[in-house]
Amino acid sequence: MSTIEPETTSTDPLIDEVRAIRQRISEQFGNDVGKLCEHLRELEQQHPERVIAPGSSLKKTPPV
Repeated sequence: MSTIEPETTSTDPLIDEVRAIRQRISEQFGNDVGKLCEHLRELEQQHPERVIAPGSSLKKTPPV
Protein backbone atom coordinates (compact mmCIF):
# COMPACT_ATOMS: atom_id res chain seq x y z
CA MET A 1 0.00 0.00 0.00
CA SER A 2 1.46 3.35 -0.96
CA THR A 3 0.92 6.75 0.56
CA ILE A 4 -0.44 9.58 -1.53
CA GLU A 5 1.39 12.86 -1.17
CA PRO A 6 -0.33 16.14 -1.98
CA GLU A 7 0.63 17.75 -5.26
CA THR A 8 1.21 21.11 -3.62
CA THR A 9 3.37 21.85 -0.62
CA SER A 10 1.63 23.36 2.37
CA THR A 11 2.81 26.64 3.80
CA ASP A 12 0.90 26.00 7.00
CA PRO A 13 3.13 24.56 9.75
CA LEU A 14 0.14 22.94 11.49
CA ILE A 15 -0.85 21.08 8.33
CA ASP A 16 2.76 20.01 7.82
CA GLU A 17 2.90 18.72 11.40
CA VAL A 18 -0.33 16.74 11.01
CA ARG A 19 0.97 15.19 7.79
CA ALA A 20 4.28 14.26 9.43
CA ILE A 21 2.46 12.61 12.35
CA ARG A 22 0.19 10.74 9.94
CA GLN A 23 3.25 9.51 8.04
CA ARG A 24 4.97 8.28 11.24
CA ILE A 25 1.82 6.43 12.37
CA SER A 26 1.44 4.86 8.93
CA GLU A 27 5.06 3.72 8.93
CA GLN A 28 4.73 2.34 12.47
CA PHE A 29 2.12 -0.12 11.18
CA GLY A 30 3.87 -0.91 7.90
CA ASN A 31 1.42 1.26 5.94
CA ASP A 32 -1.21 -1.38 6.72
CA VAL A 33 -4.55 0.09 7.77
CA GLY A 34 -5.66 -3.34 9.02
CA LYS A 35 -2.79 -3.44 11.52
CA LEU A 36 -3.61 0.10 12.67
CA CYS A 37 -7.26 -0.84 13.20
CA GLU A 38 -6.25 -3.95 15.12
CA HIS A 39 -4.07 -1.81 17.39
CA LEU A 40 -6.93 0.64 17.97
CA ARG A 41 -9.30 -2.21 18.85
CA GLU A 42 -6.76 -3.47 21.40
CA LEU A 43 -6.61 0.01 22.93
CA GLU A 44 -10.42 0.09 23.13
CA GLN A 45 -10.34 -3.19 25.07
CA GLN A 46 -7.68 -1.88 27.45
CA HIS A 47 -9.47 1.44 28.06
CA PRO A 48 -13.24 0.94 27.70
CA GLU A 49 -13.89 4.10 29.73
CA ARG A 50 -12.45 6.15 26.85
CA VAL A 51 -14.73 4.68 24.20
CA ILE A 52 -17.85 6.59 23.20
CA ALA A 53 -20.70 4.39 22.04
CA PRO A 54 -22.02 5.10 18.54
CA GLY A 55 -25.03 7.39 18.66
CA SER A 56 -24.33 8.63 22.16
CA SER A 57 -24.17 12.32 22.87
CA LEU A 58 -20.96 14.04 23.89
CA LYS A 59 -22.96 16.73 25.66
CA LYS A 60 -22.86 16.58 29.41
CA THR A 61 -25.68 17.88 31.53
CA PRO A 62 -24.67 20.94 33.52
CA PRO A 63 -24.45 20.55 37.29
CA VAL A 64 -27.47 21.74 39.23
